Amino acid sequence: ALFDLVVIRKFELSQSLEIIKENYVEDKKKSNVQKSADYIYQSIKQGNLFSNALKLCPYIHFDKTYISFIRFAERTGRLESVLKFLNQKYIREKECANKLSEAMLYPSFVLIFAIGIFVFLIYFFIPQISEDFIYSINFIYPFILLILFVVSVCKSLITVSN
Repeated sequence: ALFDLVVIRKFELSQSLEIIKENYVEDKKKSNVQKSADYIYQSIKQGNLFSNALKLCPYIHFDKTYISFIRFAERTGRLESVLKFLNQKYIREKECANKLSEAMLYPSFVLIFAIGIFVFLIYFFIPQISEDFIYSINFIYPFILLILFVVSVCKSLITVSN
């Protein structure tokens, strides 16, 4: 909202803060945006820098990078171009965050689906098959163990003799 008022509509910073303070209503009570705009407006009226007002604002935490850019803009007199840059930076960051959340949607769905299949197999499918499988290999099982035992003994004899 501040970017729109200062850069696009060419209002002064104090006038823009006054408009936000008066008109930015989400609920019937004052929102944090309104409280912040009021705090920043009062701070600027008292002679503080815009960057210091942002830094000390108790209602919204402003990113240190944004505050540094605004401090730089105050020193160089390029507040409008810096606000444009910060708005573009904010839009890019928001787009990247949206793309990242969209990219994580498919892998998380596959993971949840795989866990669901695993739970289904463990609790329902494998117990039914295992009973049938164990009964069918009762006479084969000792024979397989005997073969494994013979192979391991032969292997140990071959390694001892070398």
